[in-house]
Amino acid sequence: MPLSELEGKRIAIMGFGAEGRAALTLLRKRLNDCQITVLEENENAADRIRAELASSDIEIRGGASAMQRLDAFDIIIKSPGISPYRPEICVAMERGVRFTSGTQLWCDEHAHGRLVIVTGTKGKSTTASLITHLLNAAGRHAELLGNIGKPALEAFALPASPEFWVMELSSYQATGLQCRAELALLLNLFPEHTDWHGSTDSYYRDKTEFLHDPGIRRVLVERKKTNLPPSIAGMKKLACYNEPEAIHVRGNAIFDGERKLLDAADVPLPGIHNLRNLCAALTAIGHLGIDIETVLPALSGFRGLPHRLYSLGRKNGIEYIDDSISTTPQSALAALQSFPGRPCTMLLGGYDRELDWTDFALNAGKADLHCAITLPDNGEKIANALRQANPNLRIIAADSMHEAVEAAAANTPEGGVVILSPGAPSYGHYRDFRERGQAFADSAGLQNQGISR
Repeated sequence: MPLSELEGKRIAIMGFGAEGRAALTLLRKRLNDCQITVLEENENAADRIRAELASSDIEIRGGASAMQRLDAFDIIIKSPGISPYRPEICVAMERGVRFTSGTQLWCDEHAHGRLVIVTGTKGKSTTASLITHLLNAAGRHAELLGNIGKPALEAFALPASPEFWVMELSSYQATGLQCRAELALLLNLFPEHTDWHGSTDSYYRDKTEFLHDPGIRRVLVERKKTNLPPSIAGMKKLACYNEPEAIHVRGNAIFDGERKLLDAADVPLPGIHNLRNLCAALTAIGHLGIDIETVLPALSGFRGLPHRLYSLGRKNGIEYIDDSISTTPQSALAALQSFPGRPCTMLLGGYDRELDWTDFALNAGKADLHCAITLPDNGEKIANALRQANPNLRIIAADSMHEAVEAAAANTPEGGVVILSPGAPSYGHYRDFRERGQAFADSAGLQNQGISR
């Protein structure tokens, strides 16, 4: 729905984080006649919002009452972290309340722009950043939207529209989305956020359903590495990367068919998974009509993103790697496999989502896992899986980040690597993965703005 349809309506902003604040700013700037209510379930947060907005005519509904009487509103702008499967929201939808999001509002207002969407379980931020970097290197003005770029609603205020928009899209943002895009890139799919979506099947459906929209002109996938739902695998608008006849990884290099494009040593990102991410980015660039040969030199100027296999530097001959963004066993395994030939100590564990660690444990024995330090809440579950597959592996249980880093330093040989790649969310222990990564850096006595690999 375009913004003009919100004029004169009773509007609620559900959740008042970064997206909720951006929504309020936009509505107050662009609309002349509407009633706005902020819904915030955390009573302490609601009190802070009341104090902040005391001089305005914005109603604040906080605590247990925030999710009651939702049918009092015509339109609700919902923050991404709030699941649409909550009973109160389902009832409101049945009663005719329209729900939208910052992402949907942006897409409705920018239906004719050149949009590239990047989604998938892991690798979205790096790949979207790579595409944006390479487009700008080619002299084609591109802006990055999403969790790693500008919030979509803040992009309404840009003084000049870029030639390309690159949008990193989470499963929360993709659910129920309708949009137009020149290209949508689906990197991978494996179980994630099942508590929000309700099940793995629901997560896969919510993540990919928007790809069927006729406004999506081309869908780019890695066929052999993605758990593609049958409805996606049979699409006529499907194109593939990392296949022998296309841009693909072969050994320690990237090829375009039989022509070598660059060696892994020329890529400023560690790990085979990042080579695949680069294949995806280069393929996307080609589909946008840009000669990829012209952008290859710009790769040397790309820097890895904080908390994503980010090197904090070395201390006493040991390198410390912050991969706090890792929230699945698959991403933890990718981190381990990124440092072949070097003894690796891994810090593993966090919020328990009942994910299966068997595959990680089996493959860890084939890699260079020297020692595992486990953390609450699911540390013991990870330790049990590792013991069963690797009886001789040194495993140490730690109760805190500081204790884990101390144990890692004492048990990692010179020239080795200590990797924080928890394979689990930070819920219950840290505000988010950024705070967890900062705790790791602090415990190691290193700056988190250190050397980026």
